[in-house]
Amino acid sequence: EAYFHHFTSEESAALAGTARSSEVSLNSLLTRDLFLALTHWRQQDCLPDNAWLRLMLPINMRSPSDRCLPAANVVSTVFLDRRLSDGRNAGALLHGINRLMEDVKRHNLGLAWLLALRVLQFMPRAWARVRGSRRRCLTSALLTNVGPVLAASPLPRAGRRLIVGDMILEQVEIVPAARPLQCLAFAVNTYAGRMSVGMRYHSQVFTPERAKEAFN
Repeated sequence: EAYFHHFTSEESAALAGTARSSEVSLNSLLTRDLFLALTHWRQQDCLPDNAWLRLMLPINMRSPSDRCLPAANVVSTVFLDRRLSDGRNAGALLHGINRLMEDVKRHNLGLAWLLALRVLQFMPRAWARVRGSRRRCLTSALLTNVGPVLAASPLPRAGRRLIVGDMILEQVEIVPAARPLQCLAFAVNTYAGRMSVGMRYHSQVFTPERAKEAFN
């Protein structure tokens, strides 16, 4: 099950401008805002302030020489753990997330997860139980930003939108991948100067109404 939202060009530019003025990356801003939204949503269930949220953030490990490879071929993951109480100071939360993301890039910390996967290969039964578990949710949500899509397409354009035959491709929607019992997954992309967000939710965990509350 999935929901989608498309920002206007003005809203997309405003988000990018907010990130620049705060001297953080757009991904850090999106991650902070998702954390705040989930915090507000989960506090409606009367969770204590010391409850944890864990965001799963796929990261691109490609170098300039890997430009032609699909991102799925050179990708890793980092995990962001924060308590609900961390949402009380949105500014400190934003800059803390941005420092983490800068450290990941500067020190190639994405390699840590890849090395961990190699170690887990020596424990096949335990790793298989974790990956296939339908009793335990390992992350609160996934957030991935695939960035500009179809930017290098050779097709003609009208107002930055692709012309396909006698039609114009108005928008692009991406449904994020989700593992069993992963409650929520969000995918962000940019097409023709407009950002879009797609959210997939686990229908055995949330009703459509409850999931839409989270998305809104």
